[in-house]
Amino acid sequence: MTAPQPDQAARPDPATAPDLEMRPDPQTGPDPETGPDPETALGPETVPEPETALDSEEVLDPETGSDRMAVLDRVAVLADIHGNLPALNAVLAEPDVLTADLVVLLGDIALGPLPGPTLDRLAELGDRAVWVHGNCERELVTAFDGGVVPGPFGGEAAKSAALIERAHRDRLDGLPLTVTLEVTGLGPVLFCHASPRRDDEMVLVDSPPERWAEVLADVAEPVVVLGHTHMPFDRLAAGRRAVNPGSVGMPYGHAGAAWALLGPEVSLRRTYYDTAAATTVIAAGHFPGAADWAAEYVIHQHPDRAALEAFTQIAQQQAAEGATG
Repeated sequence: MTAPQPDQAARPDPATAPDLEMRPDPQTGPDPETGPDPETALGPETVPEPETALDSEEVLDPETGSDRMAVLDRVAVLADIHGNLPALNAVLAEPDVLTADLVVLLGDIALGPLPGPTLDRLAELGDRAVWVHGNCERELVTAFDGGVVPGPFGGEAAKSAALIERAHRDRLDGLPLTVTLEVTGLGPVLFCHASPRRDDEMVLVDSPPERWAEVLADVAEPVVVLGHTHMPFDRLAAGRRAVNPGSVGMPYGHAGAAWALLGPEVSLRRTYYDTAAATTVIAAGHFPGAADWAAEYVIHQHPDRAALEAFTQIAQQQAAEGATG
């Protein structure tokens, strides 16, 4: 999901905000003489490979190529990275991500200022990465192929598509809409970007019970993890546990990169990183308007109240179209 267009500032309500485990904000910056390198963006290549990474043959279902058969102790979930490579690097350096059995990439991965380097960095995870497609994967592939992406953010898709190679495009094309993994303490967990039935469906923390019941009607798994709205939550919905890890690269309502760790419980996390250095890295890339993008989404964030208001209107429109169509 891309940005709402809020018209007034609001802050998250501490009474309803999810319980988040905070990470300290590092005070390191770019080399004052050479400046940051967008290809490395705060040094991800120094991150060691975890000793606990699983062999893909142990967990990959040969029939589907996506769902995993093994029971996993820890799964890190990263949603809505949006080509924010410095934020991604900060999260990938977290000890609990380094030692997670798998890292689920929950869609809207690369559409943003540093799409190519972001995809290259994630490719380094190899078989530890589980890729799920979101609306932005579909839009980025469409734009790369010369198609027109409708809506107010079609231009963003075109700008990002101009910065990726054919191999990047092919990596994103044909990713699954949903993936199910067995996680210790949680059982079968269904992962999707927006909803189990479409890549742009809007369901929110405060969506009505009947809306959740409709969206999850065909879901058998007791836990559903979804992104798209860039705001973290963990709630009971239609008899299932619904979890949104928030956004790594474009969070709404708070600073820091949001993600989640699953197993044996659900832990919503937030990783703080040097946003001034990140802004310099992003602005040094070739994305048109990169400095403005960083100012809007890295230095500042859209308030959660405005995002909820904008997304509620979209959800109501989608529900009406579903009822009549």
